[in-house]
Amino acid sequence: MSKQTVVIRNIKELLKQANLSNLRFTEITKIKYTSFNSIMNGTQKPSLEILQVVSEYFNVTIDSLLNDDSSELDSDNKNYTKISNDEIIRIKEENELLKEHIKYLRKELERIREDKMTLTDDEVEIAKKLLKDDKHLTDIIEEIVNKVKNKKS
Repeated sequence: MSKQTVVIRNIKELLKQANLSNLRFTEITKIKYTSFNSIMNGTQKPSLEILQVVSEYFNVTIDSLLNDDSSELDSDNKNYTKISNDEIIRIKEENELLKEHIKYLRKELERIREDKMTLTDDEVEIAKKLLKDDKHLTDIIEEIVNKVKNKKS
């Protein structure tokens, strides 16, 4: 068996033990997906840098990746974290809860706008940002909360 075939087999075994797809692994490690996929398909030889990233992520030596003896790849030697199905469910539930909070906050901001409650120009701009852009939602919400707290003081 060629060294390249051995490396591919060993990396596939590590990915399988970690329950990771090629895509997810490249997202985590910031390896270019097309390069990694070419390596895993045997059309490109792995560079030393790729081998180093793989070995560091899975806490194995580069030699063990090159070695035909896969016993060195025993999953008990890894420092990666597997996410259990329970954790995935919990994360999804938290995500749904956050989506509900976002909906509630949007409704409250609409109510404020409809009731023409007195808001400063800054607060109006913050509300507009919130309604348009979910990316900065946490920062925007904190800004609103802080402004409201400051008004009450």
